[in-house]
Amino acid sequence: MNWATIQPMLTSTTTLLVIGIILIIVGCIAWYMSNRAEATPNDDQLAEMRVFVNEHFAKYVARGLVAEGNGAVDVSRDPAWRKVYLQHLRLHNELYAFRRDVALRVFDQEIDSAVRRHLDQLRASGQEANPALAAS
Repeated sequence: MNWATIQPMLTSTTTLLVIGIILIIVGCIAWYMSNRAEATPNDDQLAEMRVFVNEHFAKYVARGLVAEGNGAVDVSRDPAWRKVYLQHLRLHNELYAFRRDVALRVFDQEIDSAVRRHLDQLRASGQEANPALAAS
């Protein structure tokens, strides 16, 4: 193929259409990468997410386990607790927009030890014997 056979195929409409398709593809890729970068938490936000998991959510789980009469369980492996965690995270004003995989990675790393720590605190304070106190 030489230029003489290609030139008739490149009308202004075809050229503009190809350029438009290429720009749309590049724009979609840039939009996806921008959203992904924005949803990736920085170090301060990761620290805040760890506080959320270790304090708020672990305390919530520990009180729920005490109210049900259960001891320590592997919360990080329980799909129901993972769903509850993601629902709580969506309700949090500053953490809801972060990537799900990052949030679950922090959850997996931190939750079991934090729940055990809060269960121990509840046992030490005597609230385990009275589940009604645990709910308050």
